[in-house]
Amino acid sequence: MRSRSDIGDDSTTRAQPRLALPGPRALPFAAVPALSRHYLATLAANAAILLLGAVSGVLAARLLGPEARGELAVIILWPSVVVYLVGSFGLHDAATYFAARRPERLNAVYTLLQALGLAQTVAFGALAYFLLPVVLAGHRPEVISLTRLFLLFFPAGFNSLYLLKLLQGRLLIRQYNLARVFLAAWYTALLVGLYLTGRVTLPWIVGGQLVGQGLTALLHYYFVRAQLRPRWEWDPSLLAPMFRYGLKAQFSLTSSYLNLRLDQLVMSVWLPPQALGYYVVAVVVAEPVQSIPAAIGMVTLPAAAAQEHPAGAQRVMQQSLRVVAALLALSVGPLLLLVPYLIPFFFGETFAPAVSACRVLLLAAIPMAFVLVLNDSLRALNRPQVPGYAGLIGNGVTLALLALLLPRYGFLGAAYASLAAYTTSLVFLLWYAHHRLRLSWRLLLRGVGEDSASLIPPVR
Repeated sequence: MRSRSDIGDDSTTRAQPRLALPGPRALPFAAVPALSRHYLATLAANAAILLLGAVSGVLAARLLGPEARGELAVIILWPSVVVYLVGSFGLHDAATYFAARRPERLNAVYTLLQALGLAQTVAFGALAYFLLPVVLAGHRPEVISLTRLFLLFFPAGFNSLYLLKLLQGRLLIRQYNLARVFLAAWYTALLVGLYLTGRVTLPWIVGGQLVGQGLTALLHYYFVRAQLRPRWEWDPSLLAPMFRYGLKAQFSLTSSYLNLRLDQLVMSVWLPPQALGYYVVAVVVAEPVQSIPAAIGMVTLPAAAAQEHPAGAQRVMQQSLRVVAALLALSVGPLLLLVPYLIPFFFGETFAPAVSACRVLLLAAIPMAFVLVLNDSLRALNRPQVPGYAGLIGNGVTLALLALLLPRYGFLGAAYASLAAYTTSLVFLLWYAHHRLRLSWRLLLRGVGEDSASLIPPVR
């Protein structure tokens, strides 16, 4: 059996010593009682975003109806896929990780990310513009045109988001959360304003969203300049380690994102917009549960990555798993009981068919919650590729079950496919953490366990 000191980033790092980093850069766990405060602040921000999302979701559904609501989902979804999956190269996660572990190189990280973001905007914007008519050939010409128009959010999607991730990496949680809440608040205010002026149409919504993305980008720049005061420092020696981490993370980001959104992507092609509209409403109502691990993970990644000793990283992981388990116990049951009343009341009787799918998605959110926290823990341990393995397995389950269930059960079949996929991904991650990282089942299943040594491989 391998000793714990042999554990590295797969077989290539087993014999290499851990990179020695200066003491001031690390965050000893004794200095992280603030972790609970960060959890609470991020949960509060996510709750605000969810509340605003619920209001905007109700407004969009009631004002647009199932078909137009489904078309709006298509318009927003595909450009977002290009930014977060195809074109990011995993640099979003790399920004957070390197800001946490290498703050002495923050100026160089900032400079590289801004230069890369500009190049990504130009290259992938042009590529997406020409490919979207092929991908969305089954939709109305107006939908294709508006999706192309929404590509203008790419500068915010690349450069601005890198800035947001730098704030996260330095645990500037207040600024990080304010910036995230602003965009959600803008969208809600936009829909209210369009309703009051009688201009609730897809072109007006898309145009308003672009304005909101631009204002959000300015806010990101302000926070970074005020809090981090970065200077331009060109250092190409960071390109290799950032891309090494980023490309591994890209695989994981793609697999994990598809694990969350593959059902909607397939439905946008195979099922009519009305079915997608029902499913989107079911997802919106189930989102409060999924926001819990998302909030905890936003703190887990930078807090664990900043630990100088692996024991500190493991303790961050322990605390995160405990918090998620407790919050799931308090949230899922009440929502399962209330869903049959919430959807008709807030969205109208037209969306009553979404109730059954929403209940299944609430159950699916339980395994996915632990998947998300384990994913961020593994990224903090310099294993950004492992969540991709879990996502890839889950995607295979999703595709197989969608092909089997969609023709017979429609969007309800997609919900069952998600439940099976998330559960399969969780089983794999638990197996990996126990057998490859030698983490105890007590830690993984109950959030308690003994410290282990040398979990973090070197940054190369």
